[in-house]
Amino acid sequence: YAQFKERPTVRNVELRAMTRSGEEVTVLLNADRIQFGGRDSALAVGIDITQRQRTEAALRDSELRWRSILEAAMDGIVTVCQGRQIVSINRAACAMFGVRASEAIGQLIDAVIPTLGPLLDCKSAPQAESREITGVRSDGGEFPIEVRMSTLGEELHCLTTLAIRDLTEQR
Repeated sequence: YAQFKERPTVRNVELRAMTRSGEEVTVLLNADRIQFGGRDSALAVGIDITQRQRTEAALRDSELRWRSILEAAMDGIVTVCQGRQIVSINRAACAMFGVRASEAIGQLIDAVIPTLGPLLDCKSAPQAESREITGVRSDGGEFPIEVRMSTLGEELHCLTTLAIRDLTEQR
């Protein structure tokens, strides 16, 4: 209320309010001071954003759980978009290929798995099928890897997640 007295316009102010049933909610308030019938008045719109905040919190928690699982995995895990760019890479994959995540994200997967290209077609990508192919470390050294792919989405919004295991010690 104090903000509104000082300024003629209030935008995106979050307030806690109580409903008639006694439930506490968060309201996003936008208000303008206006003249109505020759008197100072306020035109205000409040939107209950309680559910949105709960959904955002649940999404943050889900993201943290996903990131925790991804980083704890012993196999390399890389997610690639339809354009074949790396959109996420875990620590194990970074160590395997000798790259930092900040360097790898946005780069083409071909830099570390050059023979994977034809398999990344969303229409015909093998689901959970394991393939032995060659990986390339940042120093140019090649090594045998096993790749298991899982594709999610449709042609224009397709993501392929690769679970990658270094087979060097098994050979």
